[in-house]
Amino acid sequence: MKKADYTKLTIKKLNQLAEQGDVEAQAELGFSYYTGDHGLEPNLALSLQWCKKAARQGHPEAAALIAEAYETGEGVQQDMKEAIKWYTVSAQGGNVEGQCALAYLLQEAEQYAEAWKWYEEAAKSHEPVAYYNLGIMTEHGEGVEKDYKKAFNFYKKAADKGYDEAQYCMGYFYDEGLATESDPEKATKYFALAADQGHEEALLEMGKRLKDGIGIEPDAARAAKYLLMLVEQSNNSEAMMLLGALHENPYGTAHDYETALHFYTKAWQEGEVNAAHEIGLCYFLGHGVEQNNGKSWEWLKKAAESATKLTD
Repeated sequence: MKKADYTKLTIKKLNQLAEQGDVEAQAELGFSYYTGDHGLEPNLALSLQWCKKAARQGHPEAAALIAEAYETGEGVQQDMKEAIKWYTVSAQGGNVEGQCALAYLLQEAEQYAEAWKWYEEAAKSHEPVAYYNLGIMTEHGEGVEKDYKKAFNFYKKAADKGYDEAQYCMGYFYDEGLATESDPEKATKYFALAADQGHEEALLEMGKRLKDGIGIEPDAARAAKYLLMLVEQSNNSEAMMLLGALHENPYGTAHDYETALHFYTKAWQEGEVNAAHEIGLCYFLGHGVEQNNGKSWEWLKKAAESATKLTD
């Protein structure tokens, strides 16, 4: 029976085959208890039980699920040795995700030669995560000679396959002129590709570049769009400060002082000490709030005290 045919079997038939030792039936039951397929109630304990039976027979996808459980501590006691053990079963069975996951744990453990081996194996399947991590290892000299040109080539392979982390790295390399001529326009292109996928550092970078016209025509509305995405994702205080500036200053969207003050206040609440100075100026100038010298002084005093703490 083909692997795809197991998804069409009834639970009764799957159980029957699984009890008889059919590895694909065991794996399908494990996956179904994990996801709730076949009309089953999700049950992590049963999922792990059946996946472990399949993994012991070398089923690569089942082994990957068991490994991830041990890596994260989902349903079992967290145990990185067990995670590596089961990722190894998955990797040896040809599962690309298992190969990358195993390589990552080995990389974290500074077992660079083994990590490189498994990333290379996954890269044979043109896996972008593998290309990206080979780039990371080459850029930083992890177990191999540091080589920006080779790192650039690995990042480009991953970026061309749509991997956002690699797209951000390509933007950084073009911006800094690493292994290539500095090219602000190409940098912006790659940062935009990553930002459009929600990459947080790229969202911030695009907000800055569109605000100031770096490698692209200034566009306050697009800058605000990217920065708002970042704020919604992670309450990034730097993005809040930039949104405040975009709404307050003439080069931004038409003066909207109330919105500017709103973002400065949110940034302060997120721990951005520089926001106190901007809030103080808003009270001094009457931007988005009734002019109040007393309130202005209070906020400017907070700004000075915060600055003093940072320099102590």
